[in-house]
Amino acid sequence: MNLEFVLSSLWIVLFIISLIGVIINWRLANKFSDLLRSEHPDTWNRIQSGSVSSGGVSTQFNFLKFIQDRKYESLGDEVITSHGNKLRAFTNVYYALIVLFFLVTGYILY
Repeated sequence: MNLEFVLSSLWIVLFIISLIGVIINWRLANKFSDLLRSEHPDTWNRIQSGSVSSGGVSTQFNFLKFIQDRKYESLGDEVITSHGNKLRAFTNVYYALIVLFFLVTGYILY
């Protein structure tokens, strides 16, 4: 079997997985942010502080940092912690897949 064929096939599979991952990640993040907004509005407001709009880039960065640093664990809310852990784990795996996708793309194009 030809390496180019294998890499092209891998690229297609990774592309489809990436698209599905975007949808799953978006849904997990929305569920987590809705829970956080309703159960811990003061924490949600702190995440949004410093941004011009509620959907701004700095809000998204603050949200990702909140998840990656596991700051949600300090809230003492088991439901939030459970959803936060799922979102964090999925996000980390998803980012690794995205990196792999770009590496394969770069190798194919090179």
